[in-house]
Amino acid sequence: MTDQQKRWLIIAGLVMAAILVVVLIVSLVVCIKNLTAQRIATEKQEVYLPVVAHQEPSIVFLPAIFKQAASTPISLSDIYKVGLIEDAVVNTDGDVYDVGTFINTEDESVILKARCIDQGWPSPEIGTLYRLDSEGLLSPVVNNEGNNLQRFIVLDE
Repeated sequence: MTDQQKRWLIIAGLVMAAILVVVLIVSLVVCIKNLTAQRIATEKQEVYLPVVAHQEPSIVFLPAIFKQAASTPISLSDIYKVGLIEDAVVNTDGDVYDVGTFINTEDESVILKARCIDQGWPSPEIGTLYRLDSEGLLSPVVNNEGNNLQRFIVLDE
């Protein structure tokens, strides 16, 4: 066997080894991804509520309650966008509050004035969407990263 043939044999061996290493790495990555996906799919936080009977202590397992948020449909008539934020407007018992003007997204002729109830929390930007609940509280539809965007209570005018 000549030197040239030996070199070609060594090069062919190295190429085969490199292909084998790449195949092993790809297989390992796919396997890890599948295992991670399976773990995430089966990893659910279940909450069990203990119930103690008067005669005999026991635990009753109720249907699992998962921590994942369920989507609740919101009526468009309850959605308002921020039209204006006025700093330090309302003075109640010596306290100064921000006041927001909110415009209904379904009927822009419906306008609400509301005062902030979370002093020191960040003010929303113009156009931020808020949901009006049955008690007159305006809460952000989508909150900020700190989950501390100001909430507002509708003013009686």
